[in-house]
Amino acid sequence: MKFSIIIPVYKVEQYLNQCVDSVLNQSFKDFELILVDDGSPDNCPRICDDYAKNDARVKVIHQQNGGQACARNTGLSYAVGMYIIFLDSDDYLIDSTALEKINDKTVAEPDVILYGYRKLFESDGSFGTPVCNFPEVVRGISPAAYLNELLLSGSYSGTAWCKAIRTMFLKDNDIEFKPGLISEDHDWYVQVMMKVKTFAAINEALYVYRLRPGSTSHGGAKLNDLIDNLWIQKTWFERINEADISAELKNVLLRIWARYMGDVMVLYSSYDCRIRKQYRKQIRELMPLFDYAVTPRSITIKRCCKILGIAMTSIMLHVAFRLRKRM
Repeated sequence: MKFSIIIPVYKVEQYLNQCVDSVLNQSFKDFELILVDDGSPDNCPRICDDYAKNDARVKVIHQQNGGQACARNTGLSYAVGMYIIFLDSDDYLIDSTALEKINDKTVAEPDVILYGYRKLFESDGSFGTPVCNFPEVVRGISPAAYLNELLLSGSYSGTAWCKAIRTMFLKDNDIEFKPGLISEDHDWYVQVMMKVKTFAAINEALYVYRLRPGSTSHGGAKLNDLIDNLWIQKTWFERINEADISAELKNVLLRIWARYMGDVMVLYSSYDCRIRKQYRKQIRELMPLFDYAVTPRSITIKRCCKILGIAMTSIMLHVAFRLRKRM
């Protein structure tokens, strides 16, 4: 079997049919679809079971609610396909040829196959510009060099849902999602980057990423968002520095982590002044990451912090965040 498509399911009865149908209607048929009902309290468990009754390719696993990371890990433990594809249950594959195009890239059995996506803005039903500006994978290029090309071209993404991963690569390297962690994709994908040997890329949007209020990844900022992101930044800053990897890969991973630090500064600045003051020390301890900044936003934030200080920079970002929310 070529693909195991894993969909964690929780409180998405409004979107689940579109998501599942986008998989079952694929022209490429050699796949299994693993629906992990993560203790959903709505009609999702029944919807999942109905699909399994009508299509032998569908497997349903019911479990107590443990969060998306646990659901993905459960799906991975049951997967038998050559490649894993993670699909969020409020998103969907863009058309019926998506798996066929991914399959075309499996001939050389790369560890990771990247593909593009389009944002769907649920507020007005509009679509964003396709995000799929991947550099060419040149024969003999090192994984570190290719990751650097992705970063510099603005096409790097640490999300789990815009790539197919070779199943034995994940299992041989014991790569799983950390349960209970918000932004678990970033923690998971750095593990992938530490071990990946080969990439392939499809310069086409194959995935629709729905932006909706109240979802786990698109909702308003909660304090755990900041706490978990600070933990990820600090933990992996230390682990990357201590890792037994090439100097080239270490440098690229630190550049990527400097990019994430720019994102964390924006997140940190979205909170009120009381929260910002409470976590300013932890932010200050992570400032050395900006020494590796190569992306425009991280460089700009680095310069602002150096000239104005963390407190003033966070105030400016906070104002910008509030203005953007009103637009």
